[in-house]
Amino acid sequence: MIRVPLPPSPHKHERGRNDRGYGRVANSGSTTDDMDCESCDGNSEYNDANDHSECDDQPLCAPGSGLTNNDASTQGTCVECGTGFYSLTNSVDACVACSTCPAGFQRVGCGEDSAGECVACAAGTFKAGEGSYSDECQTCSAGSYSAAEAAACT
Repeated sequence: MIRVPLPPSPHKHERGRNDRGYGRVANSGSTTDDMDCESCDGNSEYNDANDHSECDDQPLCAPGSGLTNNDASTQGTCVECGTGFYSLTNSVDACVACSTCPAGFQRVGCGEDSAGECVACAAGTFKAGEGSYSDECQTCSAGSYSAAEAAACT
């Protein structure tokens, strides 16, 4: 039987050091010279050191905030969701943009830790199209009328 040696790991470095963005595979190698390294995914983990360490977890952001400026070699930062964005759970995700509503409905209450909801335009008001999440129902002009959930006045 002929044994062919395996090529070295592309991320196993001199004295077993990892590049930034890579972490030691848990329980690999008995010394730093024979440990294996893997890429940190950047979304939920990172490694900002050039050493023997494993990937670290990205910070978990509270509802109403999202992770930003994160990648495989950088610890992200939790920031409050701005106008038009929200986050419902503890997560390592960025804030989510508020969704639009169909014609005849407007979004109410979206922001920080709430996705809000689509609420029907009242009789005498309308919303012509999907538009932006912040588009509100408009009052019909004098002499025209609309039923609830209207996309136009007649």
